[in-house]
Amino acid sequence: MLAAMFGVICVALYSEIRRSPKTLMAKFKLHPEKTEEDFRLMMYSNAGLTLFMSVLALGNALNAENLVSMGYIGLVLSALLVVDVVGSWVFRYT
Repeated sequence: MLAAMFGVICVALYSEIRRSPKTLMAKFKLHPEKTEEDFRLMMYSNAGLTLFMSVLALGNALNAENLVSMGYIGLVLSALLVVDVVGSWVFRYT
């Protein structure tokens, strides 16, 4: 549920950046290429979070330990990508 809400926010912001990049970039003093790349990475990581949450739910439903393990590993890796992108934002814009 949280990944879906996060994904909707990322898609909305990404589409706004694509629609009027000059206005939004000037307002927040963002670098266009880097910001677009960051939002793309956030959407990929959100897709990974959603996929691995589904794998985790399927593994729990089927009582399959290997699927549960894959789900947890994928969730951790996707979450690390989110933390890396957000950390770079904090470092760059503060």
